[in-house]
Amino acid sequence: MENRGSEWRKWDLHLHTPGTAINDKFKLENNTNEDELWKDYCKRINSSGVSVVGITDYGSVDNYFLLKENRDNFELNKEVVLFPNIELRVSGITSPKADKDSGGTHSVNLHILLSNKLKKETIDSLLRRITYVNHDGIEINMKDNHTDFVHGNKFRHVPVFQHVIEALEKTFGKSNRTDYLLMVPNGQDGINISNEGTGIDNNRDAFKKIDIIQSANENDRGFFLSEKILKETGKNYPCIHASDAHELDHVCEPYSNKKPNKKYTWIKADV
Repeated sequence: MENRGSEWRKWDLHLHTPGTAINDKFKLENNTNEDELWKDYCKRINSSGVSVVGITDYGSVDNYFLLKENRDNFELNKEVVLFPNIELRVSGITSPKADKDSGGTHSVNLHILLSNKLKKETIDSLLRRITYVNHDGIEINMKDNHTDFVHGNKFRHVPVFQHVIEALEKTFGKSNRTDYLLMVPNGQDGINISNEGTGIDNNRDAFKKIDIIQSANENDRGFFLSEKILKETGKNYPCIHASDAHELDHVCEPYSNKKPNKKYTWIKADV
């Protein structure tokens, strides 16, 4: 592939795979062959026009490395660039749903977008540093105790946001922001903020660490790129949209209300 540097390309940074740990609906009718399922999945990526994909799973990068190591066998276009995306649920961030529930706790979706230059051993070290003390008083970690964290189509244990930040800093260093970016949605499962500024004070420390807002709302885009949010938090935030696909028909195809919404993300960058 000839590298022509920064160009506008179609990106999908939130795409699940066959075998994803929660809500896995990837399947082929009358066919249980895993390789054929992955080939169909990759065929859909190839035909989507997407150049960059964030391969996403809950507290794991195993499926990212499975695809990366088998991309030729699964017939993924050689020009498609892959990045790992670890999706978590975290506490310690105020969310709109928690506010609506009169102060009740509610976990926020957090995505750790990682450099594709990182070795699996390094990412596994990060996951081992994301811990939780269970009801027996035993500390468990996201890598070695993954099925304790993610089980029965849900997160059973939710780490604290600040503890995740500490795990990232121990793995990559406090000043290293080239190996990962943090993304949260703006909505019921995301961080609490509005055009009136509600939630900024409660989440000011979190906003210092967050890099990207996942939203296709034009009002959100205007707000997070505004002078107001720059003044309040010291930075602006790009908004992206993604397919968040959990089934074949949604691969690289964002949906709203069970229909394709055609709201794709174009990023001008060197892949």
